[in-house]
Amino acid sequence: MIEEDKLPAFEKDAFCCPHCNTFAQQEWFPLINIEGITKDLSLSSCSYCKEYSIWKNKELIYPEELFKLLKSEINDDITREKLNKVVNRHMENADSETARNYIKSWGEQIDDFNVEEELKKFDDGEYLPGFWPWIHQDIIKVSKQLFEDKHYAHSVESAFKEVNSRVKKIYRNETGTEEDGSSLMMKAFTYDKDKTGQITKAPIIQLTDLMSISDIDTQNGYRFIFAGSIMAFRNPKAHENQNITKKSAAHSIFVASKLMYRLDDSNY
Repeated sequence: MIEEDKLPAFEKDAFCCPHCNTFAQQEWFPLINIEGITKDLSLSSCSYCKEYSIWKNKELIYPEELFKLLKSEINDDITREKLNKVVNRHMENADSETARNYIKSWGEQIDDFNVEEELKKFDDGEYLPGFWPWIHQDIIKVSKQLFEDKHYAHSVESAFKEVNSRVKKIYRNETGTEEDGSSLMMKAFTYDKDKTGQITKAPIIQLTDLMSISDIDTQNGYRFIFAGSIMAFRNPKAHENQNITKKSAAHSIFVASKLMYRLDDSNY
């Protein structure tokens, strides 16, 4: 449990940071008053995690929820539920380093909590927050259930098969011919140009206006990203010859989703 004299307090030189839960020196910064808007506001900065806390009228207002959890430890034991709340908050804010620190420091105070085992789970992605709201609907349909059933390699494979199928359909409708895999991607996104560098034939899938060097670089870049992704991820287990972790699968699914959204952005 945290000792009461280590709790955050206004203008205290050191206290238990509400961001990283580390007892550390604090640097204080009064804010400039602009037409009364920032009156009586101050900042404190943790020397360990470098995060800022905001104070108004000498009371901590950010991060208030984490501060309440710290205060509750004076009389209550740390529980798995409290740990999960703090870890989830930091993971949602993409602050995985601080979340990991909480697992280590608070986990040591929880009965039947194997810190090393939980840290391994964290490093393997077991503490990932729900990311599906950010994923393309077509990828969700083919990958989400497999992912949640812990068939991580199959969830990634299905995601990139969906990307491949979408591009294949566009290419077939335009050319009347069948292509597949990386060869399909290279042909679908490639344009023709003459000896002067002028584009003479637009690509089947045109992602930019191709009017500037930046446009051309973007088109070429996505051509190689699509082709490379299909080569690397459509059968990830075969390529890596190992089990795919939850974290690795999530990263790959984000790539597939990005490619699908890019096609949406260009109205394909």
